[in-house]
Amino acid sequence: MAVSKRWEQAKFHHLCYCCLGNDHVGNKCEKPRKCGTDVCQEVHNRLLHLKKQTRKKREETTLLTKFSSKNHSQEVAITTLSVILTNGKLSIKVNALLDDASTQTYINSNVAAELGLQGVMKEIKINVLNGRVDTFQTMPVEFQLESNDGKLKKKINALTVDTFTSNMQLVDWNKYKNHWSHLKTIPFCRLGQRPIVDILIGLDNAELHSSKTEVKGRTGDPIARLTPLGWTCVGALERTQNHYTCHTRTNTKNISEVEKINETLKTFLEIENVYPTSETQAGSVEDKKALD
Repeated sequence: MAVSKRWEQAKFHHLCYCCLGNDHVGNKCEKPRKCGTDVCQEVHNRLLHLKKQTRKKREETTLLTKFSSKNHSQEVAITTLSVILTNGKLSIKVNALLDDASTQTYINSNVAAELGLQGVMKEIKINVLNGRVDTFQTMPVEFQLESNDGKLKKKINALTVDTFTSNMQLVDWNKYKNHWSHLKTIPFCRLGQRPIVDILIGLDNAELHSSKTEVKGRTGDPIARLTPLGWTCVGALERTQNHYTCHTRTNTKNISEVEKINETLKTFLEIENVYPTSETQAGSVEDKKALD
């Protein structure tokens, strides 16, 4: 059987890609080991090894850029919060970035696979930085997006991308809010378990970017914003000695169909933060308390 078919079968039967067992996922495997075939350093069963010559060269393309920065005096956080994505009976809590520099909404292709989203791959062109135009393969998908309190539910059309990559650390404002008196009573929602951004919400969903109210402190303090999806916060955190600029990038890679199966399967077997659609958090009572 061709290796690509083995990956397809492993995915279909929800097998562990390390030992091919059917009673656990890859990151829970008790027998993880590097492949070793052709000096391969990846952790997967040798029966799933892909020869290098079957793989196409990967080309990383920067699609979108939005940044926060760190200098000698401050770290700046951007607009992120958790949301619940649903497709049928499948639901998962992920972290979202409200990006008003993007005209399109994107979803991590691994999360799309976890939700069982399907569509037809197509090639699109997108304008990026410095006047460049890039082309990449994507799959249009449709799913439901829900706020943590369950009050907002909206059908979303998005394009899949392989990864959102950056050296940005998501901010858990529940851990920081007591540092500022004006933030102490704000009911920020908990972040998703995966410490990354899995959906970038662009201006094609402009109503989700609206600010119902803002809670401000002194000049230079972070500003809390109540959006239709819940509370978020932007602005400077604590002082730090580090100095760098943190770019949030959406990257796609032109890879063979075999490697797409490889990458999708690994995450399909590893993502475990699936939540029932009934999960809710702080509601209007806490919102009102925060504004008093």
